[in-house]
Amino acid sequence: HPAWTAITDELGRPAQTLGEFPLAMGDTIATNRVFRRKFWNADIGGFPDSADAETFAIVRATLQARQFDFLRTISCVQHTRLAPGRLVPAPLTADELASRITWHHTTWRLLHDAADPATWGPWLGSLIDGDLGDFAADAHRTDDLYRERLQEAAQECLALADDTVWPHVRVERKLCLWLVANRQWADLEQLLHHFGIYGSMPRTEVREG
Repeated sequence: HPAWTAITDELGRPAQTLGEFPLAMGDTIATNRVFRRKFWNADIGGFPDSADAETFAIVRATLQARQFDFLRTISCVQHTRLAPGRLVPAPLTADELASRITWHHTTWRLLHDAADPATWGPWLGSLIDGDLGDFAADAHRTDDLYRERLQEAAQECLALADDTVWPHVRVERKLCLWLVANRQWADLEQLLHHFGIYGSMPRTEVREG
C-alpha cells in the first residue's frame, strides 16, 4: 500500500482543518471523508454526474470546508461492474482516459491556484502513485492513441513534480512514470511483470556517492 495510507487511514481524525492536516489531499476518495450534508449539497452541489469529476468535488470541498472528518473505517465500498465473462475490468478507452486526465488537469489548476506546495504536493504524489500508475498498468492492453495521451500526462507530471511530491510515490510508480514519459513500453511491461511476481519494492532511499 502507498505510504500515505498509514497516515490517512489508520487513525480517525475528526474535525480536521486543511491547515492542520494538508496530507488530506493525498487521499481524495469519498469513502472515508465526512462533510456536513448542507455544505456538501448547497456549496459543492452534491456528487457530480460524472464519476470522473468525483476527485475534483472532494478536493473543492476540502479546500472550502472549515472542518471535515476522516474516518478510520471505510463508510462505503465501490466496485466496478464487470462485463459478462470478464475477470478483470476492461482498460479505459482513449476517450475515457482523456476525460479522466482533463478532470485531473482541472483539479490541479484549482489546487495550485488555491493552496501551497505542502497541500498540492501530496495530491500530485497520490495521482502519480494511484491513477497514473493504474493507467500505465493497462497500457499493454490498449492502443496507440491511449498510450500517446498517457505519455503526455506522464511528461507533464514529471515536469511538475518536486521534493514535495516524490515522498508520496512508491519506487515502482516512479519508475512507471519515467518509462511512460519516455515511451519505453516494452520495459514498462517487463517492470510490471517483475513486480507482479515478486511484489513491490520496500521503502527505498537512493543516495549519491
